[in-house]
Amino acid sequence: MSKKVVIYGIVGALGLGAVLALQYATAHPELFSTEPQITFQDDVQTNASPSVSFADFAFLQLSNEELALRELVGQKNLVVVILKGNTGAVCPYCSTQTSRLIANYDEFSQRNTEVVVIYPIEKIEDRPAMDEFLAATRKLLDEEERPVPFPLVLDVGLDAVDKLGLRAFLSKPATYILDRQGRVRFAYVGSSLADRPSIKAMLEQVDALADDSP
Repeated sequence: MSKKVVIYGIVGALGLGAVLALQYATAHPELFSTEPQITFQDDVQTNASPSVSFADFAFLQLSNEELALRELVGQKNLVVVILKGNTGAVCPYCSTQTSRLIANYDEFSQRNTEVVVIYPIEKIEDRPAMDEFLAATRKLLDEEERPVPFPLVLDVGLDAVDKLGLRAFLSKPATYILDRQGRVRFAYVGSSLADRPSIKAMLEQVDALADDSP
């Protein structure tokens, strides 16, 4: 094989790679957002009706121990946030949402509410993506060593994602709020990566649970 043929082959492969990268970026512009201020939705209403029991879900913690949600469901109000996961780059919307949950965790805690953030991965070998995600999240907080005050867990194999019908190149972003009896009182599945409830919207939903208490 001549050098010319090899060179043409390399150039062709690079060209194909560039085309595929452009197609991916066009299909998923939200992953390449440079927007300085990401905003989420203040005015949201339930748009999903999950038919599964959250108490049946189990996830892998960063400590490699299992977290069964049955340990939390029914103890406090529960805010369950499912992220997109890593599809080749850290999702800026996921890291922003998580950083705001960390920064405002005291607001949830004061309302007798626990937060659980779920990061989907297809296989355990994809776990390093969580480290990259966590680093990006802490960077937004300007505190590289800041501990995460709530469970940040892995949905290995997309078990919860599939049972909730969220799969879409990993997962659609989703937020579920359960009351102290373990009933789902709010369920919101985003139509895009940017379509998520704001912290204000989540707190208002939690406050509504208190208003409904006998």
